[in-house]
Amino acid sequence: MRVLKWSILVSSALIAAIPVEAWAQLPKPPQGFDQRASGVATGKVTSITYPTSDYGEQKAQVYTPPGYSTATKYPTLYLLHGLNGTETLWASAGAAPAILDNLIAKNEAKPMVVVMPNGSMTEPSDFNGFGLFEPVLLEELIPHIESNY
Repeated sequence: MRVLKWSILVSSALIAAIPVEAWAQLPKPPQGFDQRASGVATGKVTSITYPTSDYGEQKAQVYTPPGYSTATKYPTLYLLHGLNGTETLWASAGAAPAILDNLIAKNEAKPMVVVMPNGSMTEPSDFNGFGLFEPVLLEELIPHIESNY
């Protein structure tokens, strides 16, 4: 448990520490990467709620790939938004479903379940609310997803 907690904190610190000039050196994604390509099968995004012991019902969106079947075990990605975001950000502004559908169609990603939770247990602009989410993620959301997907 301590290793995961440390990894989350280190990852956040590293991302924030990258100078603006370094971002400019990253390769640009291909034109239209975030637009569903013609003829590509479409996955499904479902809005869910799940129970928590301290914060009541919480919201998340779950992407399931084209051809999803409960009989198949899929890898699961928990895709968290940043400050001021909510569970809808990746599926809307981030175009995660279209990007995933394209990658899966080109065999550049395995079909997977992607969980996009509301990652703040207070307000979207409250940094401290994100720290409160870690035990919810580990002890409540992950078991809920594992038992339902």
